[in-house]
Amino acid sequence: MDASHRADAETHIETYRSRYGIEIDLELYDLTPENWAANYIPFHDTAGCYLFYSEDGDLLYVGKASLKNNLGRRIDSYFQSNPFAPHPHHRWSAPPRYALVVKVAEPWEAPSLEEYLIAKLNPRDNTLGIKPPPA
Repeated sequence: MDASHRADAETHIETYRSRYGIEIDLELYDLTPENWAANYIPFHDTAGCYLFYSEDGDLLYVGKASLKNNLGRRIDSYFQSNPFAPHPHHRWSAPPRYALVVKVAEPWEAPSLEEYLIAKLNPRDNTLGIKPPPA
């Protein structure tokens, strides 16, 4: 994925970071068989947010992770055994190919960042809690 595809998300993450003075670290995770076999998910044992992107760079989904249900567990929970076998309970509009993994310094920051990113980026597969436009 070209860096320009995630520039909008990174701009909003930086705006949020500077506005609220929090520490954030991020890394792009390529959902390849090699990475999955190596059991490597960035910041796997921390709290934060994750953004799933399709092959063409469209933002599919933004989610959050706590310390108990950390980034590694949350990202893994969307797939049965690998990123090429999506869990039947999640309906992707396109197969996820990349994850932008965002680590926050304090676990309580993840829900707020997730809400902010969903509002700013409007990912197509985040449908829970979205209200239809007024008639």
